[in-house]
Amino acid sequence: LLRGLGEHAVAIYSADSEVLRARKSSFGGHRSITFGENESAEVRLVRHAQSEALTTHASYRIAERSAPFDLELGLCGVGPALDAGAALAVVLALHSQSELPAAARGLRALGPLPGRLFPRERRGGVLVIDDTYNANPASMHASLRTLTELAQVRKGRALAALGDMAELGEHSQREHELLGRTAVELGLTGIAFCGREMAHAERAAREQAQLTAAAHAPRIEHFVEPLACVAWLEGLLRAGVHDAVLIKGSRSMAMERVVQALCTEQGGDR
Repeated sequence: LLRGLGEHAVAIYSADSEVLRARKSSFGGHRSITFGENESAEVRLVRHAQSEALTTHASYRIAERSAPFDLELGLCGVGPALDAGAALAVVLALHSQSELPAAARGLRALGPLPGRLFPRERRGGVLVIDDTYNANPASMHASLRTLTELAQVRKGRALAALGDMAELGEHSQREHELLGRTAVELGLTGIAFCGREMAHAERAAREQAQLTAAAHAPRIEHFVEPLACVAWLEGLLRAGVHDAVLIKGSRSMAMERVVQALCTEQGGDR
């Protein structure tokens, strides 16, 4: 797509991608604008902080602008903060920096959509994060970062039910293993790996957990059928503790069934 741009187009892409950075000389268009956390990004996310109100304060360094550009997002997490950086890059491609404040107001007005880091709170203070619309390696890692940051802000524990990442072909085993290790490294309290491909993640997570101090090792379990993890998660959740639970997986796993089971009238939806 980037190679196919016309001569009057602008190429906007993530500076966090080594593959894209290496291929930039082949892109079409008359100019390019990069975004991301990489030091080379022209719209660089330098800091983000989540609040208990599930908003995110984000600060960007923008090329040819001396002062940081700060904005408040009505969305939570590093993923939306990076997406907002992409949106700011589009504004710069179409307009001038004078339009950035208007863009910030528009971004602040955005709210979460069902299935995309959508917060649902159960009775007892437990936050269920419905991120079930889809999943790939990049979005899984970003959502796990968001989960752990939210748990820290809420002073609760981080738990997750993660379903298979589909359509990865020959990369599937390696990406699932990497995800399993990352989930342990991030300090989650409990992880339910759901689906046949997630067996690779569970095995890698257990290996990683053996390197972790026993007092901080997470509870890990594998379930072929996602709904089977609900009772296990219920057993880990404690009323009165401000735990955060991420539910995520590829569309084919229908992980929204886990969200519904956790947020029934019995478990509460507030």
